[in-house]
Amino acid sequence: MTQQPMPQDTDGASQCSVQQRSRLPNFLVIGAQKSATTWLWSLLQQHPDIFMPDRKELNYFCYYPLHRWEGWKGPLRSMSLGQYSDVYFSAVAGEKAIGEATPAYLWVADSHPEWLWVRQQGHRWDTPAVVRDLLGPDVKLLAVLRNPVDRAVSAFHHHQLHGTVAKEARIMDVAGEHGIVHIGFYYEHLRAWMKNFDRANFLIQVMEEDLADPAGAMRAAYQFLGVDATFSPIGADTPIHIGTPGGVVTREDRQALWEIFRGDIERLEILLDRDLSIWKPRE
Repeated sequence: MTQQPMPQDTDGASQCSVQQRSRLPNFLVIGAQKSATTWLWSLLQQHPDIFMPDRKELNYFCYYPLHRWEGWKGPLRSMSLGQYSDVYFSAVAGEKAIGEATPAYLWVADSHPEWLWVRQQGHRWDTPAVVRDLLGPDVKLLAVLRNPVDRAVSAFHHHQLHGTVAKEARIMDVAGEHGIVHIGFYYEHLRAWMKNFDRANFLIQVMEEDLADPAGAMRAAYQFLGVDATFSPIGADTPIHIGTPGGVVTREDRQALWEIFRGDIERLEILLDRDLSIWKPRE
């Protein structure tokens, strides 16, 4: 797949002031979309030693050095790294962990082009390298992964709700649009990230396990970020919202999706040295 040339960096990390640099994130929640990242973000925000902006999904490193200042529907305009620090992190007040949550950061691999029909213009494939160049090699990276079949169905319903996919559409007819399927190739996306960061930089959680023990999932996240893991945020035991009902998805649709993801899941188990049988279809 041919990549379009991206704008060159005109104000990188070296041009930030000392104060601006000191406020930049030392951790990112990178995904995955429709995998309880809003729940994670809301509980991380509550910790007294963690700073996160009130706005989720900044998408800054997806489009760097351009940015949607007015929100995800706004136009792309230039934003330097120093401006990013000033706009979103000026209220940092000595917190140990500084971060932001953008689930789209995970979506970086350009493999499986047969399932990549539509992608937002300007979205970078080299986000991991951009993050390393701008935030350094020690930034911590949190990812929550959901059964990719369930995630695809949830994304399909999301796009139906927001009008980006027709309400009468069938999931397999639009599976290549908006990352409905493509975002679920977790092995490919994480491998791209791990080419730029050491494995120790990552905390990778499984949403279905978080559902079973949400308080334990939060303790693990706090411990990973080096903050007090005994802190109890409000809502840690609240059931995680897992999506909005939408159009009919048949058993045959789900089986077709499973066959698409099966090989990637097997490779992901090896990459993470982790059993993911929790995602296998029930007989």
